[in-house]
Amino acid sequence: MTGLASVRDKDFRPDVEGLRGVAILCVILYHVGWSVAQGGYIGVDMFFVLSGYLITGLLVRETERSGRIDFVRFFARRMRRLVPAATLVLLAVLLAAWLVYSPIERFGFGGSGLATALYLSNVRFALGGTQYLRAGGNKLDPLLHTWSLGVEEQFYLLWPFLVVLVLLWLGKNLDSGRRRLLVIMFILVASSLPLSIWLTHASQPWAFFGLPTRVWQFAAGGSAFVVQRKISPFWGWLSLGGIIFASTWFSDATSYPGVAAIVPTLATIGLLLSGVDGPSRGVSRLLAAPILRWIGRVSYSWYLWHWPAIIIGSALLPHGALGFRIACALLALALATATYKWVENPVRQSRTLSAKPLLAIAMGGALIACGAVASTVSRRAAQAELKKPPQSAFAEARLDLPAIDSLGCMILPGSIKQPACAFGVLDASSTIVLFGDSHAGQWFPAVEEAAKRRGQRLIVRVMSGCPAPSVTLYNVILRRTYRECSTWRSATIREIISLHPSLIFISSSERFVARPSASGRAGRGLTVEKWREGMRATLQQFDDAHIPVTVIRDAPAPWFDVPVCLSQSASSRMWSRSSCTYPLDSIPAATQAEEDAARGLAAVRFLDLTDALCPGSICKPEIGGLVVYRDSNHLTASFSRSLAPYFEGNLDSRSGESK
Repeated sequence: MTGLASVRDKDFRPDVEGLRGVAILCVILYHVGWSVAQGGYIGVDMFFVLSGYLITGLLVRETERSGRIDFVRFFARRMRRLVPAATLVLLAVLLAAWLVYSPIERFGFGGSGLATALYLSNVRFALGGTQYLRAGGNKLDPLLHTWSLGVEEQFYLLWPFLVVLVLLWLGKNLDSGRRRLLVIMFILVASSLPLSIWLTHASQPWAFFGLPTRVWQFAAGGSAFVVQRKISPFWGWLSLGGIIFASTWFSDATSYPGVAAIVPTLATIGLLLSGVDGPSRGVSRLLAAPILRWIGRVSYSWYLWHWPAIIIGSALLPHGALGFRIACALLALALATATYKWVENPVRQSRTLSAKPLLAIAMGGALIACGAVASTVSRRAAQAELKKPPQSAFAEARLDLPAIDSLGCMILPGSIKQPACAFGVLDASSTIVLFGDSHAGQWFPAVEEAAKRRGQRLIVRVMSGCPAPSVTLYNVILRRTYRECSTWRSATIREIISLHPSLIFISSSERFVARPSASGRAGRGLTVEKWREGMRATLQQFDDAHIPVTVIRDAPAPWFDVPVCLSQSASSRMWSRSSCTYPLDSIPAATQAEEDAARGLAAVRFLDLTDALCPGSICKPEIGGLVVYRDSNHLTASFSRSLAPYFEGNLDSRSGESK
């Protein structure tokens, strides 16, 4: 992040430089996974406020001093300040990706790199539904952190024109221009903040990554400059307390940005106003400490380097502890110091580029083009590699989903609309049902094949993230209680009972049940007791209706991306195929709870396919020439279909049980 404008003139504020140091420290401590700073992502919000304050100040002072804004020089300064270091890091990440990552991953990173080069990565991650405050998935992208650079660059493109419009065209004089600017910024806050709050619940990725939902923070920072009113030391210390509170009490479970983002935004404004007259006393004097100022000076480069260093380091040492991640962050600090000394400063202070702003813009454009071309070449090279065996098989496995996904039968979070979803022999006299979450859906190819062979109609009722046990869940994507799940489950159970099928197949992911930590305490998730009670409640309803049920034990998932692991082992000597093999774990607590819940219910049976998935208690990534998993916890449709005989056997053994 930039926090920008470190110009050495009479307007320079050392406490603001130190505040940038505080912001980057919050971000770094969060990204290394230090639990004390579990809300350290608020450091990005601080940077947004700082950018609004500094850029507004730069533009207002220039307008009042010269009666105009030199747009060419403004954008030339941004090019000199931001693009060289960003391009250097982008090229370094693309190079490291070729040494460390699989072709599957490099193909994705190439797309992220192109978006990063064009300062549109925030849009890319929003379109992809990336959950920044959620471990795993796209969070492993070494360029994910560049989303904030995209937001800032988009702000820099728009803000100067707004300031000119208000100060020079709408204002009768400079004083009235400032008042009108303050009014405009208030309007932006009043419109952007409610949008952010609403989207945080409706579509969190767009709320998190979008400029429209973040512009209120830039406007709030800009209004702090326009006001320029000194506040008492008490409010300064209270603001620092707000930063400490947000960075330690907020967490990945916080609905963010939303209402919660008001805290770090107001706190940053308070810290800015506390030092209006200089860092002579109070918290502003603390912020002007030499160590914080030094960190603030290198904060932009450190921000650029730290996330790739942590993520690529973790790819090399997946089980590295906190100390290892801190070492990666410190390595990034060393790289940042070198970048600041030999890239940032020389380019920013270049007399030639300062005197020739068009040349600076041309240089920035050339570097942006260089990053875009390198990303495109990297992506296409990875794509070409994925078209050749054995990589083609691994790439195809990623897309080997059951047909119900494309037919809309896998209901997604936020919806309860249920299509008909009938398969097998549609006019059959006997009906079976597949019911549960996506881990029930993964068995569809096998169940459908068995239904066809046994002349039965198959009704599919599956909802992503909504297990069969009657439990109340918190959905990390919606960032709220998963109300749709409870509504859909209750309605679906009633529907199934009304159908009175000859057999119901039930399956659910065991990940909803918290696993005990080393201390013996359960982590995040449902307790075993809640899962058992919920499963009993569901099974009891079917038992009371005299409908036979077969509970399919959840597949022993590896929880690492199997196609990626296979692709990586095939493309690099650093990894072997054996690294994609894992031993069978003990019986999950969820499975034991389901068995306990079924006691006394005569019509409930269990189907355990663990031996087929992990012969000899060793789980292999490929069996019978088929890739077993399409990701970290879902079977490929092809492998699932190969298990149809087990389901045929179950149908045969249970025929005639329905009363």
